[in-house]
Amino acid sequence: MFESLDYKTGSAPWLFKSFSQSLLLNSLKKVEGEKDVIISPELIQPLDLLVSFSKLKECGVQKVYRLLDGDCEGAVQKRIFLVNNHASIANMVANKINAERSVRPETQFWVFSVPRTTRICKLIFEEQGILGDIECIDFPLNFIPLDSDLFSLEQDSIYSEFFLRKNFSPVSNIAKALEQIGLIFGTASRATGIGKLSTMALKINETLYKETVDSSSSYEHLIVIDRDLDYHSLLLSSLNYQGLLDESFGIRCSRIDIPDSLAQKIQVRKYNAQSVDPIFKLIRDSHLSLASSNLKKIASEMSDNPLKSKDMSISQMREFIQTELRNRKALQTSLRLHISLCEIIMEKKKELEFASQLVLERSILSGKDYRESVGSIESMIERQLDPIHCLRTLVLLSCCNDGLPSRDYANLVRLFLQSFGHQYLIAFHNLSKLNLLVRQLSPTNFLASPTSSVTGVISQTRVLSALPRRIHFRNMVRRFSLSPIENDTSTSSSASKQFVHKDAGSVFGDTYIPIIYRITEMVTNNSHHSITDQLNELSKYIFHRESSDIIPKTKCIVIFFTAGASYAEISALRHLSLQMKKDIIILTTNIINGCSFISNLTQVKQS
Repeated sequence: MFESLDYKTGSAPWLFKSFSQSLLLNSLKKVEGEKDVIISPELIQPLDLLVSFSKLKECGVQKVYRLLDGDCEGAVQKRIFLVNNHASIANMVANKINAERSVRPETQFWVFSVPRTTRICKLIFEEQGILGDIECIDFPLNFIPLDSDLFSLEQDSIYSEFFLRKNFSPVSNIAKALEQIGLIFGTASRATGIGKLSTMALKINETLYKETVDSSSSYEHLIVIDRDLDYHSLLLSSLNYQGLLDESFGIRCSRIDIPDSLAQKIQVRKYNAQSVDPIFKLIRDSHLSLASSNLKKIASEMSDNPLKSKDMSISQMREFIQTELRNRKALQTSLRLHISLCEIIMEKKKELEFASQLVLERSILSGKDYRESVGSIESMIERQLDPIHCLRTLVLLSCCNDGLPSRDYANLVRLFLQSFGHQYLIAFHNLSKLNLLVRQLSPTNFLASPTSSVTGVISQTRVLSALPRRIHFRNMVRRFSLSPIENDTSTSSSASKQFVHKDAGSVFGDTYIPIIYRITEMVTNNSHHSITDQLNELSKYIFHRESSDIIPKTKCIVIFFTAGASYAEISALRHLSLQMKKDIIILTTNIINGCSFISNLTQVKQS
């Protein structure tokens, strides 16, 4: 339909792609001669965006295989495993190598681990008896261009590693990513980090990699933010078109797998959701209702303006076929596709009682009718709606109230486990560990308990005082103006309908503005002291640096999400970019949504 993004030479997407591509090709060239490459399934799509098979062939690669259970793939004597550094993958690789060595002992193996070889992987290779016979190479897969303003490391495990398992190895990964940002964009005149992971990585980057940064180029501001500062933007239902596409069909490396029933009609199996498609670029950040009306308007304009090919010479006809006719057919296919996808989304939302869900979320955010919100969630669980969807709403209720009363917590958890099974115990354990789904606790609860000993009360009080200071959600909403309706009470109903589609709050139906939107406004407009004072209310981990001797040469703001970003937040930042008339470059470790976030927590295995 449309070709992949053709990046202009010297642009940021071109530089990121060239950087990552040269790293991969140079790593492959270290293994001389002919070789086969076996790749983890999760890495195939990211690598497909970076390099073509013809370039791999130039490095001596004969064939590329997908890593699957069974016998070792490949036929030549040299084999390269390009895999994630997960323990399960390491076991699979070790089993394949042992099986192949028993048949062809002369075969040589290399293991390229993304982003680096961990100690656990080496221990597994040692236990399997192959560590001395293979060469382990770190391969830090760098930022992959998903669009002209969006880049991702495609590292899905950083959140669970750092925030859940308290593993600090992702800090070095983020610091290396910051080094690459410096190589591409130069030095930031101002740098701000919010959250533990972000501040640690920024401090390492400032200390170790400062000399490698290109001092000849500079830009305005670098903002690095942790995922745990704003869970609400994940848990709320997205209403922008691209966010709904992600939640309904899943977008992996900017690619959507079209449902079979629709693919047969329009002859499109996979669709690249990128700005190269002008129709998608127009509607991707719009509210679903506005996207639908824009598609109808485009369809009407195309039908009213048919292409005219009469009275053309042969050369004019050839040019017409190669350019206008081809583009017109691509636009017609894109229009049919997006209209069909909108229809499928609306049908799915009807099945999920989406309108009722939006009313429930609005009630939870406002704090009104708490008992009614609890009753609605109990009804969802009793009717056995999608368990991930129910759990997502339950976590939202806990986050908006700084926990649940003990009785409600016990009743809802028991009801959920009885309805969906006790395999979700791991999910509740992880959510509690992350402070996402917890009981409301205070020292007075322990003092009032008749069974609490003096020693127990003292120890529990110490634990509570040692916990990070949490801001009441609704105080934070008022402090940072996160509710569009409260900020614009003077507007009429007709004006507010337009406001829904034009402001960043449209991504959540005018109920909430992602906090990264307000942080970006704040740090670009305020002074050093006012920034740190205001950000201290969000996190006790704050890093801020201003360099008066650095004059920014480009009006550009670079924002890096260290443990995942949602398309709702990305759309909000694009709104801000238009309002500020500045380029905003968005980088993230991975793309997530509320359902994928909760699903990952239910599947995490505790070591």
